[in-house]
Amino acid sequence: MAGVPSVGIETLFRTVRAQLSKNKPASKGSNEDAVRDQSLNRVFDILGLPWSPSVRYFEKELDYALFQDQATLTKAQSLINDGKELEALKKSCGNVEAERWGKEFGGKSKKSDLSEPIFQIEFCLQNAHRSGGPGWGILSNGHTWRLYCGDSDPLRHDYLEIELPAQSSLFDQERRQAFDVLVYFFIVEALRSGGRLDKIYDEATRHASAITAELRRLAFGAGELSILPADPSPARDRFGRKSSGRRRFQRPS
Repeated sequence: MAGVPSVGIETLFRTVRAQLSKNKPASKGSNEDAVRDQSLNRVFDILGLPWSPSVRYFEKELDYALFQDQATLTKAQSLINDGKELEALKKSCGNVEAERWGKEFGGKSKKSDLSEPIFQIEFCLQNAHRSGGPGWGILSNGHTWRLYCGDSDPLRHDYLEIELPAQSSLFDQERRQAFDVLVYFFIVEALRSGGRLDKIYDEATRHASAITAELRRLAFGAGELSILPADPSPARDRFGRKSSGRRRFQRPS
């Protein structure tokens, strides 16, 4: 089990889902710490991504800065201790905004304010990337995982979204493959400099195609959605548009 990240994440998710769902409060951020402590910290460990919660950028402390290995994190921590937080951020391979379990994400931020999670991840990621920082950002509430690209058009608000099963009855084989897709895009081999995501980006650039369209093709096969919506009624697909029904999964090659 230790050698199969998707199995490890699914096992963890099954364990923490009931507790985090039960304690899902309406007030903003009231169980965000529990999502971090019980879920995200451990998921990033399984994915091989050392992390630091103490990098400040634009007067905001990022929930996580992710690093491709422990040695890089150690160098970054030394820079943080010296007050060189932007230099530390430049060594990271991704930054993360964590939210409380059950927090719903719209397609774009309702206002230009760093208290808004979507604005925050887009603003911090794009500005950090222009300064030589990471090219990839993650927004997650523990069960919804969004991937943002620092080079995306800020007016498009593009992202790739993976929704993990929300109920025990939904852990059928097809929905469980969501964990495989999560690992495919969020493991260290994907996020590290020169890794899978950078190669996808380079390939998309060469073919003058939108980065999220290329990510979607590789994840879902010819533009088809891979993850069935938890709600069987028509739901918004992973790119904010209306989906008229369920579509079949094609595992990434």
